[in-house]
Amino acid sequence: MANANFDLGLALCRIRDSIISVEGKYFRYVTKNKLDMKDEENIYVKRLFELEIMTRNVYDCKTEEDAQALINRIDELRKFIDEVK
Repeated sequence: MANANFDLGLALCRIRDSIISVEGKYFRYVTKNKLDMKDEENIYVKRLFELEIMTRNVYDCKTEEDAQALINRIDELRKFIDEVK
């Protein structure tokens, strides 16, 4: 259900900031643990690249529902990396 007060532009800016924050956590983890960035089977590397793709495609969101789906995925990725620290 669409929220009349929803500002897509503001939401996308905040989403982009969130993606960058979580991407940084994955990058630090991969670097600290000397994981091979070419190892596409490694879950941390995979998720790091997923976040990179999200950063490039965030402005493809056109609706509140699209934005919420991204927020949910970012939250899942954040929770995963926060649990391994």
